[in-house]
Amino acid sequence: MITEPQICSNAPSRRAGRWICDGVAYEFPWTGARCPDSSTPTNQIQVNRNQLQVKSVEAILWDQTTLTARFQGAGSEKTTSSVASRGGQEFSNPIRTSYVAKSVPAANLANPNPQYAVFAGTAYIASATHAKSRSGSASFVDTLHLGKLFELSGGVRWDYFDTIFSLYQPVPPPSGGTVTPAILNANGTPLHQIVHKPTYRAAFVYKPTSHGSVYFDYGTSFNPSAETLALSVSSSILPPEENEDVRSWSEVQLSE
Repeated sequence: MITEPQICSNAPSRRAGRWICDGVAYEFPWTGARCPDSSTPTNQIQVNRNQLQVKSVEAILWDQTTLTARFQGAGSEKTTSSVASRGGQEFSNPIRTSYVAKSVPAANLANPNPQYAVFAGTAYIASATHAKSRSGSASFVDTLHLGKLFELSGGVRWDYFDTIFSLYQPVPPPSGGTVTPAILNANGTPLHQIVHKPTYRAAFVYKPTSHGSVYFDYGTSFNPSAETLALSVSSSILPPEENEDVRSWSEVQLSE
């Protein structure tokens, strides 16, 4: 049984002249249990153990290919062009277990003897999740070197993102267990989200010396709601979050 140690995970909080513990307010002075501090002997500190109840199979397969070409102009101009393709798929299949009449006794911090840590509880599968995401992109970036002082860059990228998601409880829970609502379409099929759109980037670089640069950069991006391999009925129909990024910064290289 893998457990996560927690010291004073249900600590009272001090607010507006009162102690708040389990939602109940107590006026000062209150003599209830408080969090251990540096003066508390270790043999008086009890450690709660939060049982980790998820087993999951995760898989990712990814490929990226980049081709770069450099061209020399008639003068001091140079051009660097880059074409890239990226693609792959991800799987996430966590199974969450819950328990009826669960009991995970606390352990003494100074003497966490496992003989006194008998676990009790009847296990059942609370939910099974299946998520699969396929994505791909193609991009082109071109950089023009104008002598030794200036660089201009521009690029475009197109992304495709396809995600299927479902969450359900394989069998009804035993008496005393919790029913987990399924996350599926109304007809019982998995949720499905497809996003595809372009993004852009442009940059200007000024190099006043051989050891310093000044950058100006603009770019766009987007974040699908299924990027974490999780969806709900409401989020599956949301458009992606779109972002614009404008930055400028300088860089100086120190050398002997």
